[in-house]
Amino acid sequence: MRQHLDEIDRSPLSRRQLVQRLAAAGFSAPVVASILAHEGLAQDAATPAATPVLAATPGDDLREVFGLDERLIQYDPFNYGTPLDAVDGFIVPNDLFYIRNNGPVPAIDASQWRLNITGLVDEPLQLSLDDLKGMENVTYTSFLECSGNSRGFYEPNASGTQWGNTSIGNAEWVGTPLAPILAMAGVQPGAVEIVSQGGDFPEMQRGLPIGDALSPNTMLVWGMN
Repeated sequence: MRQHLDEIDRSPLSRRQLVQRLAAAGFSAPVVASILAHEGLAQDAATPAATPVLAATPGDDLREVFGLDERLIQYDPFNYGTPLDAVDGFIVPNDLFYIRNNGPVPAIDASQWRLNITGLVDEPLQLSLDDLKGMENVTYTSFLECSGNSRGFYEPNASGTQWGNTSIGNAEWVGTPLAPILAMAGVQPGAVEIVSQGGDFPEMQRGLPIGDALSPNTMLVWGMN
């Protein structure tokens, strides 16, 4: 079920209250106008995710599909590692950065992509990529590592992708702080975790403790290197 902005007066927050909350969270007038201009808000959490359009299938080589470095090490149809001897410098280039997927790779139209925030919040939200880019943004240099990095060396052998020391890398990440967005939605006292669900693999979800989600260092990344 989709709730429209012209119906917000019937919800816990009125349109005026939402504008006040957006302003209090530090969002500029153009960003507030962009958010209010959206015709619909987030889907109900019980609504099943649509089957994604795929950018690649198990028979495809992701290095060819996305024009990546041919030196990436393929472990299975969807996972590729970074050969450390090919990295020159502190930052791993995007086309040489390891790839970790739990299923087929979806084709995403950035202009149609939406972030839906639902659950234990005062006001469900739907934000576009342009909305996020129009808010305060930050840049961090940090490493990213798959929890299974080096699994191929485990004794006894562990199930899963048999990574070498290849699923780790440094990058410069650009994004939008998460805490102000959650403040805009109004997280309710009973909230324990933020559970993320992408459009690629409905069976794969990850939780983030609410304390970590509200950390000033936690952000929604939309740019890399």
